[in-house]
Amino acid sequence: MIMNSKCYIAGRVTGDPHYKAKFRSAVATVTSHYFFDRHGHIIAVLSGRWGFQAVNPTDISCLGISIDRLPWLLAMLFCILKLASCSYAYFLADWKQSRGARIEHRFARLTRKNIIYQ
Repeated sequence: MIMNSKCYIAGRVTGDPHYKAKFRSAVATVTSHYFFDRHGHIIAVLSGRWGFQAVNPTDISCLGISIDRLPWLLAMLFCILKLASCSYAYFLADWKQSRGARIEHRFARLTRKNIIYQ
């Protein structure tokens, strides 16, 4: 049984000048009712009226300071705390190219999150 329908989005941020658009697109994906594999086949259909509640780490702020203006380690701490509150984690295709996303992946596996790959 699903404890909550929150889904954390993980992927490469550092070194990707278009990361905000990429994460916005991922929000649209996880909040829809269907997930597709790379061949266009439906791999998951959500029950209920709405899709997941997306948790976009690029939108996190601390005391009004955007996460991308915080030191990397502090930003990761806030991301892990957000991930801890989710039942699902959606890993973008480039997650392995990101040190932070690899840490999030380890945490998601250790805490037995439901993991979905782009």
